[in-house]
Amino acid sequence: MAKSRSAEDPAVVQARESRRLSTLLEISHALSGTLNLRSALHRALEILAKHHGTVRSLIVFLHDNRDLHVEASDGLDAPSHGPGIGHPAGVGEPDLADAQRRGVADDGGHLILGDLAVE
Repeated sequence: MAKSRSAEDPAVVQARESRRLSTLLEISHALSGTLNLRSALHRALEILAKHHGTVRSLIVFLHDNRDLHVEASDGLDAPSHGPGIGHPAGVGEPDLADAQRRGVADDGGHLILGDLAVE
């Protein structure tokens, strides 16, 4: 029987780490290579899609007035660069994703969502 390569195999671990470092280096070059922040952030998201297969991604900034603003996106049908994120005022209850976004805004952390089914 052929030995399968597991996640603990040193060669697999080294390849994964090399891919991560290569991605970080390329993103670093994208961010430092222009004065246009929005363009650089979009390029960083494209790099993540190319190297790691991300399908959809957003970079969201929290403004002083507590509004969330999409600064860059990749893989979305209609990217939003509007004044904020969330459900329209007075329309139903906030969904789970909205609650998670607000939680991130409150504690200043980050949020990575895996595969999500659209209902």
